[in-house]
Amino acid sequence: MDASAAESLPEGLAGPAQGHDSQEPDASATAPEPYDFRTGSEMPREGVFQLRTRCGKFARVLGPIVSAYLDTTASAHTEALEASTLDRCLQRLGEFPVVGIVEVAEHLPDIIWHIDGVLTGAIIGHMLGGGTLEFGRSPTALESALLGRFIQEMMDVWAATWEGLAQWHPEVTEVVADLAQLQTRVRDEQVMWFRIATTIAEQQGAMNLLLPVNTVQRLLGSEQDDARAEADATSRLSLDKTASQVMVRVSVVVHQGSISLGQAMRLREGQVIPLRKPMDAPLTLAVRGRPKFLAQAGVRQGHLAARLLGPTEEFAP
Repeated sequence: MDASAAESLPEGLAGPAQGHDSQEPDASATAPEPYDFRTGSEMPREGVFQLRTRCGKFARVLGPIVSAYLDTTASAHTEALEASTLDRCLQRLGEFPVVGIVEVAEHLPDIIWHIDGVLTGAIIGHMLGGGTLEFGRSPTALESALLGRFIQEMMDVWAATWEGLAQWHPEVTEVVADLAQLQTRVRDEQVMWFRIATTIAEQQGAMNLLLPVNTVQRLLGSEQDDARAEADATSRLSLDKTASQVMVRVSVVVHQGSISLGQAMRLREGQVIPLRKPMDAPLTLAVRGRPKFLAQAGVRQGHLAARLLGPTEEFAP
């Protein structure tokens, strides 16, 4: 993985909020870090390709959905999908980060959905029935609830386009706007950084989804499991269909007995061989020589026929 890709950061996450003293960034926080192969969490190339497909599909439908949901003009497109670490991302959220924590499953790391200040004001303003608000503070309880509802609706839309995500029913558990609280709420790990350039009511900003690698791999893995199961089922149906067309020899046996070789050599036309079997005794239907069903002799459409009565003792349940 190219470590330089992790340094490229979206403008929506850069720098402290206006009105506060800026500080020089810590060199250790911005310097490229080599990937630690001992973690085993790096996304394979095929996984990155699959995730890029899911993200691109979501971004294409996000604009029209936001436009309809907020009753205003909106557009969205994928700005980037790259590897980073969660800690590095959190350091760039600014003083008043508005972040929705999305739980996929109890045993999986949470997805983090960040909305920058410009879009936060546009979303809240239109959800309250007004115009865009100027936003440079922590949201109130009502505003947090509105943002949580908005993120949940968008996650539901994404789940509708991504079968692996839909299986887990992602849920927004809380909206956090305090960096210290956020850092204690989540754990540092490798993430895929999905950046969406978004315009709402002519206000341009960014929404950023921080997708833990472990969670993404599980979501993609569940899709592959389903695909394999479907392929196995299709294979079994194909095998069953093929097997059903195989021809097997069937015979209806009235009686089986034994005579001496001398008796067999003296048999002539017209002689009668006693079968020592009652007239009303059932016949035996054999498949490939193995007795399988008991049958009753009869006639159908002018031909001898055998009506099955039930399995033989060998095949009885």
